[in-house]
Amino acid sequence: MITPSNCCIAAAIENVQELLKNDMELVRNTVETGRFLGEKLFNLKEKYEEVGNVTGKGMVYGLEIVKDRKTKEPYADFAFKTVLQAYHREVLLFAPIGAGGNIIKINPLLIMEKDAAEELAYVIDESIKAALKKI
Repeated sequence: MITPSNCCIAAAIENVQELLKNDMELVRNTVETGRFLGEKLFNLKEKYEEVGNVTGKGMVYGLEIVKDRKTKEPYADFAFKTVLQAYHREVLLFAPIGAGGNIIKINPLLIMEKDAAEELAYVIDESIKAALKKI
């Protein structure tokens, strides 16, 4: 039975096969997409006081969620609510990590393309916004 999900999966598999034809293409895609994703995530720090810091490189990033940027007091409850909101939007993020349980780890697949990275950043943004309403 052909469904929209099957068509999306088939299209994704075709995209993956195309990317894997050339390892250098994969490396180039990872560098470019990682840089793009990083820019989007760093913008969240400017947008939300609760994002105390953004660290990372390539395709691995961490969002530090804080109650107060000056004191850097961890805001684990808000980090968890943000991850939960992302889950409700069909994006699976790691459970918050770190000593304060306030670091949202973002580690997408190396084959992620720019449009998917943009969607990921958008969902994280919307998840933070929704979590703010739940406080």
